[in-house]
Parts: sequence; C-alpha cells; structure tokens
Amino acid sequence: MIEKSVDGLYKSVVCAVAQVNSTVDHGLIVSNWSGRYKDGTPPPLWTGSVAILREFIETGCQPVKYGQCWVSAAVATTRTYTLVCD
Repeated sequence: MIEKSVDGLYKSVVCAVAQVNSTVDHGLIVSNWSGRYKDGTPPPLWTGSVAILREFIETGCQPVKYGQCWVSAAVATTRTYTLVCD
C-alpha cells in the first residue's frame, strides 16, 4: 500500500518539475543565463513562486520570462507542495 502512495507522489513530483521548464517541456518559466532580460524579469528580482505562477495564469499560460535554476526549483517546490498538501 505504501509503495503505491510513494510511486504516485514520485510521479507527481516528476510532472511538476518537468512542467516548470519552458525551453524543454513547454512549461511555465523561460530559462535565461545571458544577463539580458529587457523583455522580462531578471531572475534575481523574483521574490516568490506565487508571483511567477500568478503571472503565468494572468497572461493566459504564457511562459514567464525569466528564471534560472533556483527560480525553477522554487516554482517546482511550490507546485509539488500544492499537489501533495491540497
């Protein structure tokens, strides 16, 4: 019984992480390490995952510009938390 629960959780986490990366998996954040962010938000200026998710929803599910690994990790954690704790 526990194995099925853990397997379901694992699949949920994998899906949540995959859905974050816009470049590879058509997810919600465009990765950018170039230092050029004129048409978006520089990754260090994000103050939380909720703002990113809100922008994604308010723009009709268009990928949010821009994120780097820590931004993607924060969004994936928030999405996973909402899947598990809802």
